[in-house]
Amino acid sequence: MKTSGKLITGRFGLQTRMIVSLVLLLSLLMILITLMEIRRERTSISEQMRKDGIALAKAYALGVENALLLGKAGLSRVTGEAGRTKGIEFLQIVDTAGTVIGHTDITRIGTTFADPLFLRARRTPITALEQGKTPILRMRKNLRGEDIFCVIMPLVMLGSVNGVLELGLETTGITRAIERTNRQVLFIAVAALGFGILFILIFARSIVKPIRHLADAAGKIAAGELDHSIAVQGNDEIGHLAASFGFMTQKLRENMGALRTTNEALQAQVVTIENLQAYIENILNSITTGILTVDPDRRITYCNRTGKSILRLETAGCIGKKIDDLFPPDHFLRSALTVTPQDGADTANITAGDVTVAGRTISLNTDALYDQHGQAAGRLAAFEDVTELRQLQKRTQHTDTMTLMGRLAAGIAHEVRNPLGAVKTCAQFLEKNSGLDEKNRHFIELILRESNRMEGLISRLLNYARPDERDVQYADINAVIDNAVELAALKANQADVKIGKHYASGIPGLFIDEKRLSQALLNLLLNAVDAIGGSGTISVATSFAAEPRMVRIVIHDTGAGIPKELQEKIFDPFFTTRSGGTGLGLAIVQQIIFEHNGTIAVESLTGEGTAFTIQLPVSHRVRMTAPEQMLT
Repeated sequence: MKTSGKLITGRFGLQTRMIVSLVLLLSLLMILITLMEIRRERTSISEQMRKDGIALAKAYALGVENALLLGKAGLSRVTGEAGRTKGIEFLQIVDTAGTVIGHTDITRIGTTFADPLFLRARRTPITALEQGKTPILRMRKNLRGEDIFCVIMPLVMLGSVNGVLELGLETTGITRAIERTNRQVLFIAVAALGFGILFILIFARSIVKPIRHLADAAGKIAAGELDHSIAVQGNDEIGHLAASFGFMTQKLRENMGALRTTNEALQAQVVTIENLQAYIENILNSITTGILTVDPDRRITYCNRTGKSILRLETAGCIGKKIDDLFPPDHFLRSALTVTPQDGADTANITAGDVTVAGRTISLNTDALYDQHGQAAGRLAAFEDVTELRQLQKRTQHTDTMTLMGRLAAGIAHEVRNPLGAVKTCAQFLEKNSGLDEKNRHFIELILRESNRMEGLISRLLNYARPDERDVQYADINAVIDNAVELAALKANQADVKIGKHYASGIPGLFIDEKRLSQALLNLLLNAVDAIGGSGTISVATSFAAEPRMVRIVIHDTGAGIPKELQEKIFDPFFTTRSGGTGLGLAIVQQIIFEHNGTIAVESLTGEGTAFTIQLPVSHRVRMTAPEQMLT
């Protein structure tokens, strides 16, 4: 509802509704009163006609009874007088046999008249006659179709009923009187209704006009004109209402002033809070740690930009959703955020550790959230992709091991090579002495063979601890792999092992040490041939992921596989499961991959084979090489 200078309620104004309501009420009352008055007048006239008819019938009955006592000679005089009387339609006398013995219409005299009402009148007890209950009244039509009021009375002579008299009276005059009375009543009712409507108009205007002034003032005040005054005056209830309204307006002006001051202060605080919230939001979105909070119903209440990126959530739409609806049952957040905080169990709900998701290492910390009243408000999860950090730590650990191995290798070379050289020189001198028998010559050959093997071991150890300087340049990784495959194929063909090549096209050039990377790939291929130990297949596949820019190399064999408990040890120096092995092959392979800022991982199932996956980063400065055809 809107007010703009007019008092409007729905479709019609208050004055219109009041006038219509009062006019309808007054009209209804006037109709009821008019109908009641018309009915009363009609009843009154009808009752008067009844009384007059009965009195007239009794008078004629007395005259007829006297005429009958004189021998029926006076009946013609009675009927003739009745026929000349205005308002009498007819008068007929019927004897006890039902024969008309007297009638205003002489043609009817002598006819038989059978009427049940006449029979009932003849059987009327004398006691009833004495009590005045004998008249029988009825209405019937004459030959002209007009209503006739009839009074039927028994004729009593000498203590018995000797006939029946029926007097018919015209009702035309009575009907006209009733119509005249009705017109008078209607005129009075219409006049009263007109005066009532005029009074209602004046009354409604006197009530609505000051209310309209109040409504106009209320509309202006609602529009902000608090200085508007109300011109309604008077000592009645409306005057008091206007005075109260004016007082309320004054208080409203005072309160609005205070409210404006408070609102300005609140707006300043809101701006401060919004700035602080935006500042905190920027901080949370700038850190490399993902932050996610849930309420006690496990609905997400907040997630920063890093968290959405790590969890691969949509930028909008995750807030308010349950984590059970967003993540699969085996997701690390569903299990980490399952515990509901309990009172006094703060430390019991704290979890921390690393989890592996899709080959990435995620550092996860969770804790309980509480509101300002100390009540449980949900849980918080802080998680970060620490894959590169863990790899860097692993490489640092590997570097420390390499440093230690370098010192150890240097010590071994210093302590072993000199006496080993002396032993080898003596053995060579003795070998040239032809005076030794066959048995002693065998011992000399054994000393020389083991001395050479020990020199080879020392050389490999020194190469592992102190690798040669790298010759780094751009190279086609598919070509590097293909060269290693050709070298490994010499041993694979002898062992009845087939090597399948699946190279992806469009791989960008890599900034690598081609010689050392080829050495690492050849080592993996030769290990795969040895792992098969007979006929089998080796698959070499390459692929490129544009985001992140990584080249992926997968070498899969159909060998016996590596037990799960040994998979974490295969890259440790000097760990080997082959007799005669040094345990430095895979350690050197890992070292070469680390030198290229790459990663190497192994997946193996006993009896189903082993897959080594190498990932090498691509520099953004390197252009894509020309696409190559798939090789098989």
